[in-house]
Amino acid sequence: MKHFVQYHNSENLGFPASSLDEPKIFTNKSVRNLSSNAVWLISGEGVRNKHYYLAAVFKVQRVSAGCREHPQFANAAFGKGHIFGEPISLRSEPWFPSFMKASQNFRNGLSEITDSAVIENLQKLAGTHAL
Repeated sequence: MKHFVQYHNSENLGFPASSLDEPKIFTNKSVRNLSSNAVWLISGEGVRNKHYYLAAVFKVQRVSAGCREHPQFANAAFGKGHIFGEPISLRSEPWFPSFMKASQNFRNGLSEITDSAVIENLQKLAGTHAL
């Protein structure tokens, strides 16, 4: 199973990731090869002093072209997993700044996580909900 990260900007989308009704992401990138892979949803909240949280983790079960909920995005992916009602802060995680730098502050959108240490750290944070 491959692992991917998707960034959720609460201010741009108008709602926090913790209020999602099911594990899902919206993206302009292709989701065609995302099925059966893990997605880690990281949420950014705040404008100037942004706080980052682990908001959800899920295994993709269904993808769709087009997105009725958010037509500004070309694709969506849905799955089974966990939305953290109380998002897990990433602020004090020592590995997170280098992950942010490597992912260019999530500018590239949906991206594969290739660093096994990052995956391990995310899994530790997710506890029993890890994939």
